[in-house]
Amino acid sequence: MKRLLVALLFMQMLSAYETVFILHDASEAQALSPVIDVYLRNHEDICVLAGGSASEILAGKPHILSFDQLGITEKIDKTWNQESLLSSESIQIILEKLPAKRVISGVAYEFYGQLLEAYASSITFAYWDNINYEGDESLSPPKMIEVAQHLLISSKPPTTLHPQEHIVGQPCLERQQIYELDPSKIRAQLPFPLKSPILVFFGGYGRAYNKALSQFLTAAEGLSEYTILLLPHPRTEGAIERRKLSHRMLPHVHLIEPTWNITSTEAALLANHVVCHPTIAGIHAAVAEKNVIYWTPPGLTHTNLLTESGAPQIGTLAELKTHLTAPQTPPRDIFEILQAPRNSTRLIYETLHAE
Repeated sequence: MKRLLVALLFMQMLSAYETVFILHDASEAQALSPVIDVYLRNHEDICVLAGGSASEILAGKPHILSFDQLGITEKIDKTWNQESLLSSESIQIILEKLPAKRVISGVAYEFYGQLLEAYASSITFAYWDNINYEGDESLSPPKMIEVAQHLLISSKPPTTLHPQEHIVGQPCLERQQIYELDPSKIRAQLPFPLKSPILVFFGGYGRAYNKALSQFLTAAEGLSEYTILLLPHPRTEGAIERRKLSHRMLPHVHLIEPTWNITSTEAALLANHVVCHPTIAGIHAAVAEKNVIYWTPPGLTHTNLLTESGAPQIGTLAELKTHLTAPQTPPRDIFEILQAPRNSTRLIYETLHAE
C-alpha cells in the first residue's frame, strides 16, 4: 500500500502541486498539522516533504513523502544539524520531483532557506511558530526568512520583521483542540498510577538547561508529597533527564518517554501545577488555563510575554513551595497577553490561498 501511494504521488509530479509543505522540526509540524488536515479534508493537491521529528508527528497522514523516497542519499533525520545544508544535487532532485505553485516551510533549519530560494519562481512562505518573543534569542528572527516571499508569524512582534508579514497565530494554541482532549485517556497512556498533587516540569536543552535541571532535581528531593512528571524537549528525546535521574533516588519523579506521544498541552492537563524551563511549552500550559511558574535559578534570566504579565520566575525550593501552596488566581486571557489571534488554522489556510 505504501509503495502504491508513493507511485501515485510521483505520477502527480508530472504537473505542479498546488502546495508543498517542507517540515523537519517537531513544533513546526505540530503547529501546521491542523492546517494540513484542512487541505486533506478539502481534497486539495498537496504534498508534504517531511524529515526528522516531523515525519513521526505526521506519520499516517496521506501525501507524506520522506527525503529518501525522493532518492536523496543524505541522511536527513533527527541527527540532522540545524545549520547543515543540502547538496546542490539534492536540491535539484526536490525541484524536479516536487514542482509547486506554493511552498511553505518552517524556519528552524537552514536548509529551509536553501529550498525557498530554489523555489523562487513559486510563491514561498516561511512559518515562524515561536510566540514572539519567547526568550531573548527570538528577538532576532532566523536569517532564512529573508529569502521567503511571505512570513507567517504567530503573534505581533516588537518590530516589523518582513515586508510581507502576516500575523496568523499558532494552531497548537486553539482552545477547541484542548477542550476535545480527555485527561482520563492521557492518564491511561502512563505505565504508572498518578497520585495527586501532580507537578509537571517542562524541559529544554542547552548548557543553561543542564544546570537548571540539576538544580530542579535537587529541589525535587524536598517535594516527595508530589508526583512529578518531567516532559523532555522533543529535540533531546529525554536523554538529559534520563541520565540525571539515573544518579538520583527520586521515586516520585517520572520521565514522560517520547514514545508515549504525550504533548505539552496533554501533560499540562494532568497537572495541578506547571513548572517550566524557558520554552514555548509554558505558553501551551497557559492556554490550557494553567498558572505557569518559570524555573530560572540564580544567574539565569528569562523574559517573555508571560513573565512580563506576572508569571513568577523562581529558582529555589523555598520559593517553589511558596508558590505551590499559594492560592491560585485565574490566569488572564492568554491571547490578549500574547497578542496572538484566535482561529489560527483558518487564518493560515486563508493566507496561503490568498496569494
